[in-house]
This record gives sequence, C-alpha cells and structure tokens, in this order.
Amino acid sequence: MKNNQTFGNLRIETSKLEDAKVLQKIQEDVFQKDLELYKDGENCPVSEKKKSIERKISSQNCYYHTIYLDEKIIGGFDVRKKQDETYLLHRIYICIEEQN
Repeated sequence: MKNNQTFGNLRIETSKLEDAKVLQKIQEDVFQKDLELYKDGENCPVSEKKKSIERKISSQNCYYHTIYLDEKIIGGFDVRKKQDETYLLHRIYICIEEQN
C-alpha cells in the first residue's frame, strides 16, 4: 500500500508516533465490549498500552495505518510481515461513532 490513500473524505495514512495516543483510546473504546464478553484481560486490545502501539508504528515488520474521516482520526489497522511474501492483517478498528 502506498503511504497515503484517499477515498472521498476518507483517508488512510501510514501512522505517525503522535497518532498512538488517539489510536490507543479508540482501540480501548471499540474493544471494551469484547473484554467484558470474553474476559481475556491482557490479550484484549483494550489492554494494549500506547508504548506498544508506538513500537508497532516504528517496527520494520509492522505496517501501522491511521484512518481519517475528513481531518479526524477515526481508527487504524496494522499489517504484519510474516515471511517474504506473506502478510497478516492483524487488527482493524473504527471508532464507535463512525460505525454503522
């Protein structure tokens, strides 16, 4: 994927370290019901700390992207490199207010 893609007023960009705080908060809100349902504690995205997201953004084997609606961050996703030609869409999330 190119660094930036635009689809109408939706934009996807390679995440920057300064996006981590907002992405962590959105992720926490989005996955809260999953935590309550599955009670998976530290394995749930709710438990992921900002520093962990920053490490992923900086990693050579993880491609973290921020999703914008107009100029507002509404979510993110990360793709992990598994092998030379193999990638894994690890997690994708959109803030509750923008889900339909």
